[in-house]
Amino acid sequence: MSAHSAETASAETVSAGEDLSACRRVVVKIGSALLAHDDGRLRADWIDELAQDVAVLRAAGVDVMIVSSGAIAVGRRLLGLARGLRNQVLRLDESQAAAATGQVQLAHAWQEALARHGVKVAQILLTTDDTEDRRRHLNARNTISTLLRLGVVPVINENDTVATEEIRFGDNDRLAARVAQMMEADTCVLLSDIDGLYTADPSRDASAAHIARVEAITPEIEAMAGETAGEDGSGGMITKIEAARIAIHAGCRMAIMNGHEPRPLQRLRDGARATWFLPQGEPQTARKRDRRRPQPCRQAARGCRCRARARKWEKFASGGCHRRRGQLPPGRPGGGTWSGWRRDRSRPRRLWQR
Repeated sequence: MSAHSAETASAETVSAGEDLSACRRVVVKIGSALLAHDDGRLRADWIDELAQDVAVLRAAGVDVMIVSSGAIAVGRRLLGLARGLRNQVLRLDESQAAAATGQVQLAHAWQEALARHGVKVAQILLTTDDTEDRRRHLNARNTISTLLRLGVVPVINENDTVATEEIRFGDNDRLAARVAQMMEADTCVLLSDIDGLYTADPSRDASAAHIARVEAITPEIEAMAGETAGEDGSGGMITKIEAARIAIHAGCRMAIMNGHEPRPLQRLRDGARATWFLPQGEPQTARKRDRRRPQPCRQAARGCRCRARARKWEKFASGGCHRRRGQLPPGRPGGGTWSGWRRDRSRPRRLWQR
């Protein structure tokens, strides 16, 4: 691999396709700087342009999930915590109060913008436990899957009103990657204030080269990331690299592009400049992993020794032999004792002894 472990060619040379209409599921993450002005006012025109892009993808049969930042940026203005009025860095409780206030206005803005194009919206707030705890992971996945099946666009954000420093994602870049992983999306698009990854900080180094394609995240790629910028969002190129690691590990390609221009998703389809992180292969989906897990007999604790994953000639024993054949498990009154298997072409069944 080259010194940068990537190709520093133009976006037109990327062979990832970049046609979002050919995708099955797309996660679109939007940064706070794109959604709100410096004074906390929402960019209504920009939101309406993006809603038009989402409607086009929905019409093409693509499931779209939006991971939206901006709740704190909007809420701090409504609560009088805007820039210039006091210290720009908010305490945790102030951030939670601002998020609770701004989330209402942000959800209403998305609802109005997408309703103009006949698209229904649902709001989902997640914490890191909702993706790491197995039971909550399945509940969140089932809810989002049902919404997508009903033609609804989920607008997802971190639940900042209850998150603490120990359990919060810290930024919506990683949240978008976790959602893409959970929902088995094939594309994740991070709309930011920069058009991708550079070999150095382009604001400080004029010779910094744009990287159009990354096939492996190496220490050299990580070294190209800089510090986080902006107080409303805690993201930065570092967190975007970490999000890319999560996404490509789940078999999902990820793009970083500048979203300030109108119709960003349309521009991405037309070959706009971006950095694409490409997965190496197609990993097993979560549903396939679930199906591979053996399903033990419910009476195993009571002494039944039937095999959960029997061979073809033992199919009758799969998932509870005593229930299928009307027999009682060993150790129960009237039950038999285990005597082993007998493979017989004419009578492949279990033997019991009294």
